[in-house]
Amino acid sequence: MKFKSIIPAMVFFQFLVMQAAQATPSTHVWAPSTDIQASGTLHLTADAYVPTQDDSSGSKPNTVTNFGLTGGYWPLKDILGLEYGFDHIAGYGDRDDYPWYFNAKAGLAENAFGDFFPAIAFGGYNFGTKHNKTDANVYYAKIAKTPAIDGFSLGRFSAGLFWGNNDLLLNADGDS
Repeated sequence: MKFKSIIPAMVFFQFLVMQAAQATPSTHVWAPSTDIQASGTLHLTADAYVPTQDDSSGSKPNTVTNFGLTGGYWPLKDILGLEYGFDHIAGYGDRDDYPWYFNAKAGLAENAFGDFFPAIAFGGYNFGTKHNKTDANVYYAKIAKTPAIDGFSLGRFSAGLFWGNNDLLLNADGDS
């Protein structure tokens, strides 16, 4: 009986803490988006990618860690946004001697110039500090639109392309 009386207090405390933390979703998908951090916002990233299987040689791959900071700035409120940041990525063996990577993005907000205007972003990430070792230098262009019918969102639809350092962006066969 005493346990049941504490449940409402625990639930209230949980919602109180969740509101105060103002946490963002986890980084479980590494794909560029047209979203840009709010002006004056700093987003701290702390991810660990722990392998669960051995690699093709039968060895356990290293755990990869990523600690970073991203900020946003909107020089033209609700129209043009800028995002910038850096990451410290480790767990890649000899590339760990050059663990700093940089990223940046500029974008136009969805509906910035009318109801049918898509969000548009141009950016880049994995700008490393060692030539042909950590400088994948991935650039991308992306558009996205969130259509709705009578206020019901149909989700976000995106399309884009990317390009970068052909000496590092290779497929499983080693081809660019």
